[in-house]
Amino acid sequence: MKHQFRTNPILLILAIVIILSGCTKELNNEKAVPADPEQSTAGSHSDALRQNSILGFLDGSASPIGFVGPRSDRTFYPATELMVGMWTVSNAPFYFYGYFCSTHSLAPTPDGIQSAILKLYSNPTPINGDGVHANYGTNNAFYVQRVTGAWDVTQMNLINWGNLPAVTTANQVLVPHTNLSSLDLTIDVTAMVKAAVAEGHTMIGFRLFPVTQTPLNMRNFVSCYHERADLRPRLIINGF
Repeated sequence: MKHQFRTNPILLILAIVIILSGCTKELNNEKAVPADPEQSTAGSHSDALRQNSILGFLDGSASPIGFVGPRSDRTFYPATELMVGMWTVSNAPFYFYGYFCSTHSLAPTPDGIQSAILKLYSNPTPINGDGVHANYGTNNAFYVQRVTGAWDVTQMNLINWGNLPAVTTANQVLVPHTNLSSLDLTIDVTAMVKAAVAEGHTMIGFRLFPVTQTPLNMRNFVSCYHERADLRPRLIINGF
């Protein structure tokens, strides 16, 4: 059964995400994914693994949805969509954040990591947003950030609008706005993964956070619960 947020505002989204390789440029303390659609992945969705590579399909995710005011949380689990942005229902603004994690063991030391790549695929069958386009709005840019707060990755359904794990903006990656209705992404998260390992973490979590919280801006990606298994998010860590 499909759950449509446009007509039923009782929703929280949980999905999983991981991503492959991509060119990035330094932007102060953050990186930016190229806006050029030629930099996105197209065609085959197979992963070419190098020697000493680890391919991990993220094990849990959550997209808390809420709005300012009492009884603001809207939860649903699991969902086929992983979303970030802001939309309106009956003229009420709803915020969409995306949380996801990998419980696959990271490298024992930062020096053992050559690159870490996160891959996100636009949802070919979006339910939320305008229900037609995976990407919508005049400013649908967002950040990929690292989760630093405590959370139980085996109970992602406990994440909701009133229980959001803390994040850090250090080494965050900026994904720019797109006018394309569908755009697969490759995101370099090497710095974030190395930082997590340096802090002694064996797992890592990410958050998708909108650059501007303005209504009618949305990015909608395939979650780990989507029927298109070939488009589910993934994380690839290449070692030396």
